[in-house]
Amino acid sequence: MKHLELESDIQVFEQSVYEVEKQGSLFEADGWLRKAQKFVAEGKFNEASDAFGKAMELAPDRSDIFEAYMKFIRDK
Repeated sequence: MKHLELESDIQVFEQSVYEVEKQGSLFEADGWLRKAQKFVAEGKFNEASDAFGKAMELAPDRSDIFEAYMKFIRDK
């Protein structure tokens, strides 16, 4: 019985760690998105492309990052 409780506690802990790491990645992705947009405004297109890549790597499911990147590609 104690073994099952311990396993359950470990799973809850691992899920919590995963959620914290995921939130950290999303926060970091936001930072890279802001950097990419700043680089675009400054005409630094190579740096913008790299920053968009890092943002998408950290948050591949974020449609706002993907859409911003596609707009960058179209307007470039």
